[in-house]
Amino acid sequence: MTDTETSLEERAVRAGYWRVTLPVWLITMGFVWPPILYLGIDKAFNTTRGQWALCGFFIVGLAAGWAWWSFAAPRWRLWAYEHVGDLARLEQLAVADRLVWPVSHPMTRTEIRIGDLGVRLRAFEAKMSSDKVA
Repeated sequence: MTDTETSLEERAVRAGYWRVTLPVWLITMGFVWPPILYLGIDKAFNTTRGQWALCGFFIVGLAAGWAWWSFAAPRWRLWAYEHVGDLARLEQLAVADRLVWPVSHPMTRTEIRIGDLGVRLRAFEAKMSSDKVA
């Protein structure tokens, strides 16, 4: 592979940025900017009311962003697992890019893996762990 070519794994991680990470940032900032725009920069940062409003909206924004991540990350994982060949490299790149937590990390428990999605993900992850052992 030449320097100008990107692997399927790298393209999948790039797609994950657009599907998971960017929406998280937009959702979080979508909650942070309204009090700044409504109160004005000076009042938002230099008054107690503004600081409390910013804090509250930031916390709500983080919760909403995390909710999106919890919903979107497992769906991206499944899509990526189905489209790449080297699952271990995919995980390595995705974790390095801070797109997802490692599969074995406790924070993956916050991913919303309901029904068939969870079953299919566990099958891929079992294959990935058995490939590491072999």
